[in-house]
Amino acid sequence: ALVIHSSHQFSTTHDSVKDYLPAFVGRSGGAATSVSIRLPAEHHNVSTNQDGCFSLNSKSWLGGPRIGNSPLESTEAAMDLIFSNNLPKLLQQTICHEGSRFRDWNDVSTDDESSLNLAALRLVYLAFHIHQHEPAWREALHRRQHCTDEDLQIHPHVGNMDFECPEAKFLVVPLGEAGLGAVMRLTVVNALLAGMAIQRVVLFVNNANAGPPNVKKPWPHASCERHDMQCFFLAPTPCVLTEEELTNAHILERSEMRSMFRNGMISGEHANDRVVVTKINTRPHMAPPHLRENLMTIAKKYITPNERNGALLERAVELIHEIEPLAESRYYYFGHSSKVHHGAVFYAMRPRPEYANLLNEIVNESLPSDFDTATSLGLPIRGSDKCLVESECLSFEQYMNVIVSVWKKHHSDSNVVATIILTTEDERVMKELKKIDPTSIPFSHRFITNKKDVLQGTGLANDFEKGGNVTADQVMLSSLTALKLQLSSKYSVGNCCSNFHNLLFDFLREGCGPAQDIVAMCLQELEQAEYRVCCAWDKSDECEAKREASAENNKNETHR
Repeated sequence: ALVIHSSHQFSTTHDSVKDYLPAFVGRSGGAATSVSIRLPAEHHNVSTNQDGCFSLNSKSWLGGPRIGNSPLESTEAAMDLIFSNNLPKLLQQTICHEGSRFRDWNDVSTDDESSLNLAALRLVYLAFHIHQHEPAWREALHRRQHCTDEDLQIHPHVGNMDFECPEAKFLVVPLGEAGLGAVMRLTVVNALLAGMAIQRVVLFVNNANAGPPNVKKPWPHASCERHDMQCFFLAPTPCVLTEEELTNAHILERSEMRSMFRNGMISGEHANDRVVVTKINTRPHMAPPHLRENLMTIAKKYITPNERNGALLERAVELIHEIEPLAESRYYYFGHSSKVHHGAVFYAMRPRPEYANLLNEIVNESLPSDFDTATSLGLPIRGSDKCLVESECLSFEQYMNVIVSVWKKHHSDSNVVATIILTTEDERVMKELKKIDPTSIPFSHRFITNKKDVLQGTGLANDFEKGGNVTADQVMLSSLTALKLQLSSKYSVGNCCSNFHNLLFDFLREGCGPAQDIVAMCLQELEQAEYRVCCAWDKSDECEAKREASAENNKNETHR
């Protein structure tokens, strides 16, 4: 079992980075085991001859202007993120529930396959954190040792999460206007996977004052002054670029971007460029070569087990390299079973501390005091524009039939009260809920809804503010509150034509909620054919037959 211990706290009296390294320790029955994170030799010493606050930074970087990160509440908070000596804090950065298996380092066993897989997932998550933060370690330590408040006032526009990272190479990716689930699962995650494979730190840049057109566009999912991912989420890395670097960066051609995923490298004359920019389309991409090997290398290089937990972590590291078998299911979607994909999802969607606290407050306010996750059923309903193009959609009555079927399959005790967590962006669904006849559901139940649902009626970010009553940040809060509420459920049914529902299942299936042995199923997996909705891209015989029957029915209706 793994928890934390550190023999050193931050102090201006220490000269070497190794004095600040976290030690990861586990406790089980009072016996402690340790896993240390170690730095390579080139990071062990910071020269005390360079005693100026910003003496490790170039004049061009200090002179800026830079594409700075959103600062944290204090310098100590920033340093704690970069040099965390508290492993639970690293896991707490995720959107996962406090009582979830993912955040419980005591949940480890070499005899339990699910526990080993979970340990491997945690290592993947930590590897992404190290990969994205390691280039700032030496510089951050130097600043921590040598900077005074007066020094920081000389360069007031260098934030506490802004570091030059002069040794690093970067992959800059702008985010587009697709739905939140698609952007996260298909753009952000694929960018992180590519960055790991080609050994480049990934930056997500929008609303920049310089650079190619795509990075100058605001991210439609954000409405704070930055208009980028950091309105809501933690910076993906403490490293920042100057506007000049972004302006001079090579923009990968489509063929170069595809080659990056196919070959696991950037070839040709720009292979050694410090900065390259690419657009990553919101669609599945092949996992690039070297990805899993590089994740394993980080785990082996920086995470050192002792004798007690050595066997566990060695096996967990090996699992990172193993391609997960496809789950036995009627329906498979991109990233369904991949711990590498899921580790990147967990890392990408770390809310900023103030929003993490707000999410917890809203969820606690929404759930009743006697809430029992063991008797909860999650029903996220994606309606509105999803039904127009990408998916068939069930009626509200059909959804009620689905939850009755699921509940009866798993519960026979008539004295149990089911708590049904219903979330949606579709106002029509909430109107139907208000009209429901309680006796139509043949067991004791109650509905819980998201008190912060803004019912924006669309998943497309560009449509959020057309009515003038809701901002993108409000929609983001509503969406992530719905996500965290749904993580509270033991049984969940979602429409896997929706990337947002797939995002929910990424978290649920990897132990991010408080329930043990969760049951998460797509509508497409249900036994009853009438509830297996077809996605627009599903070319299965069943869906093609449904389309032909629907077309024939429409033709007959037209002729009447």
